[in-house]
Amino acid sequence: MHSDKKDKPAEYFKKLRDDFKKLRDDREKTTPSISSAFAKVTEIQRDGLLASYNIANMIAKAGKPHTVGETLILSAVKEVISTVVHRNATEILKAIPLNNNTVSRRIDEMASDVEIQLVDILKKTKFSIQLDESTLSDNTALLMSYVRYFNETGETKEEMLFAESLSLDTTGTSIFAAVKKYFEEKEIPLINIHSCATDGAPAMVERYKGFLALLKKEHPDIICIHFVAHREHLAAKRLTPRASCNKNSETADPQPS
Repeated sequence: MHSDKKDKPAEYFKKLRDDFKKLRDDREKTTPSISSAFAKVTEIQRDGLLASYNIANMIAKAGKPHTVGETLILSAVKEVISTVVHRNATEILKAIPLNNNTVSRRIDEMASDVEIQLVDILKKTKFSIQLDESTLSDNTALLMSYVRYFNETGETKEEMLFAESLSLDTTGTSIFAAVKKYFEEKEIPLINIHSCATDGAPAMVERYKGFLALLKKEHPDIICIHFVAHREHLAAKRLTPRASCNKNSETADPQPS
């Protein structure tokens, strides 16, 4: 094919080979290959997705509006990258989705994941539960439940289990039905409840139709207690100023005659 090179010695072709390798290596160093370019883009997208979840978590913990990510945080990140790092921030900001709907979806996904992990723990361990019913500004009745348990290292952990709205009323029957429905949906055995703390509302402590009475029918061995803070408040209410003064006068040293 190349008659002008048929009489060239072997060293000539070895030199051509070495020069070609060197030229190819130099090009790969200065110009990234297609595979390396795709790998870099994929890495930026992966890191941007992780940053999006972390920032959404910070927004949720701070209790800020979901729009703060798009209106403030991205602008602040762009300013830092362009001013301090002296790089073009367009490519990086494109990889960090932080619009209102995305932040809301990220928070819901993380909350669901935390709930799944907590439910898995409660399925196989004993725990205490605390229930309280509150009313929102729009007169919606809200039932809140907290749990306390020991983790693998023996440390006491306290987590919020759920916050469910009561669609009918706030009677003991409705509260028990909401709790039992949640436990059945999550497949958490009621017998795993070691103790239950409530306030002194009739819906909770009523003898026959109160929540605790209905819970004891399902789980007779459960320990029912009153809120610790409420007990301290009730005890403090008994110490009237007159009783306190009388007690102090009895313990004081007698005055000399």
